[in-house]
This record gives sequence, structure tokens and C-alpha cells, in this order.
Amino acid sequence: MRKTKLWLVVTAVILAMTFVACGKDETPSMYTVTVTAGEHGSVTPDKTNVEEGGSVTLTITPDTGYELSLLSVNGDDVTDDVTGGGNLYSI
Repeated sequence: MRKTKLWLVVTAVILAMTFVACGKDETPSMYTVTVTAGEHGSVTPDKTNVEEGGSVTLTITPDTGYELSLLSVNGDDVTDDVTGGGNLYSI
């Protein structure tokens, strides 16, 4: 069976910031993770909110007969960083 390519775009709003506490007990900032999958597949984050310095794992599920062709995070091609048999990506 010929596999059709699946294009997925992930917009992960995760900012790496360093803050210096000035004698106050600061709470870490929270960020929202937004994913958008193209046709013929889905991307599911293990969480939709992540605190500063945290990580998110994306599960990539192409429809039957399709395979991942491109995974883009904030405009960068990260397809080569996908693990787990081509189905997992950690930010």
C-alpha cells in the first residue's frame, strides 16, 4: 500500500525565560500549548498548560494509510526529532 504523506504543524507557545527573584517567593509562569494538525491525522499533547521550565510530549497519530511527513514547532522543522516509532515528540 502506498502511504500518503501527512503534514502536521504544531504551534507550541512555550517561552524560555529566566527570572531573578528579588526576595519574593514567585510562582512559575504558565503557558498554553496549542496544536494544529493537518488533514489525515491528529496531534495530542499530554497537557494543554505547562509551567515555565516544564515539558510537553506530543502524540502524533496519522490516519490509516498515512505517515508523518513534517512536524513543525514554532515554524521550525523538527521531524527528525520524532521518537517512539515516529509517534512521539517532546518539547
